[in-house]
Amino acid sequence: MWLPRDERRLVANLTHLLASPGTKKGYNDLEYVEMLKWPRGWRHVNAYGESGAKEEDGPGMEDMEAFKKEIKRLCLGEQRSQRALQSLSKRDLIVLTPHQGDRTVQIVELTVEGYDLGRRYASLLGWMGLWIREYKWLWGLVTLVLGALLAHFVHRILGK
Repeated sequence: MWLPRDERRLVANLTHLLASPGTKKGYNDLEYVEMLKWPRGWRHVNAYGESGAKEEDGPGMEDMEAFKKEIKRLCLGEQRSQRALQSLSKRDLIVLTPHQGDRTVQIVELTVEGYDLGRRYASLLGWMGLWIREYKWLWGLVTLVLGALLAHFVHRILGK
């Protein structure tokens, strides 16, 4: 199954973070944005309650334009991540549970199908295999054109 980019990144990153189907971890909304930002965003993410929180400061109030851009990026990223999480939940690839104490945290659990798909998206060969399988009509067309060009080239060489 070929998913949109945000959903692909979330499933692949959650596969690395959760390590097996049925494992539950909670993540803050901004951590889901980090997963969308990077193809290997799991390296930049900490689960809710884990130590090792990021110490890096974003643009401060001194640079107001950069600060506004960062706020806009985070707001749009949060909307994208929520849409992607809801879509994955509707496809039964993940199970979302709201955190009881913190509204900005959602507990996520991968289903077996979601874990399997996430493993494929996490590796380059698996990702390419899914893409080729989804767009096999395109590969048929490319093969037809290349075959015609090769036949024309061989005919010109042998015809002389």
